[in-house]
Amino acid sequence: MDKKFKTFLAKTDEEVKMIFDPLRSKIISTIAYMKEEMTVKQIATEMDLPANKIHYHVKKLYDFGALDLVRTENINGIIAKYYNLKYDIYAVDNKADNSNMFTNQNNPLLGLMDDAARKFKNGVIANMELAAKHGKEARGTALVEVSKLYMTREEEKALVHEIYEIIQKYSVKDNSKEVYSIVSAIVRIK
Repeated sequence: MDKKFKTFLAKTDEEVKMIFDPLRSKIISTIAYMKEEMTVKQIATEMDLPANKIHYHVKKLYDFGALDLVRTENINGIIAKYYNLKYDIYAVDNKADNSNMFTNQNNPLLGLMDDAARKFKNGVIANMELAAKHGKEARGTALVEVSKLYMTREEEKALVHEIYEIIQKYSVKDNSKEVYSIVSAIVRIK
């Protein structure tokens, strides 16, 4: 565990609502998934939503301090603002009283899981199309695993950190390498 990851822990209902609003959490996960600074237009295109709707929420996240304005660029007289994540990890503090977060039918964590599952499913579909076009040597390995893990909270935190480090190691964009997709979630069930 060499690297210390910058983590935002939502401790109040206001912080939870700000970061884990379904659309805002998708903006955060889109920037994280793309692994690069993005303009509002790029985020909107990736999410297939109107730019003005995304602009409103990006501004809210920026004003709140969840996003950084990395740079601006003049493109044909229009100032493009490039945003990136301010934190490596956005999470809910398990010590805080955020009972609304866990009882709400529109739970933003479930929205994040749906979004992650959709992106992963799209990756699986892309893999099948690749294999259909180029044959079995293009398939790669597919691992889908759901397991119960038994550990202490300290072990859970260490495992999350380890998994995050491994994912970060392979998340640096390199056009000379093949592209894979992973979805990961660790949740306490008992």
